[in-house]
Amino acid sequence: MTDGAEREAALLCELSVLYAKRNQVQEKRVRAEQESGSAHGDSDAEKTELPPPLPF
Repeated sequence: MTDGAEREAALLCELSVLYAKRNQVQEKRVRAEQESGSAHGDSDAEKTELPPPLPF
């Protein structure tokens, strides 16, 4: 593998880890909102959709 390809693979791996962490935080936030009863609020932050995780 060339240096460029190795760097790209490392960056994709790091990106995958970051998406996984983001998903965990998002799931934790949703659970906390459901438990506190504030999951049906109307703030813009709750309506913001994040991009789906990468498929690898």
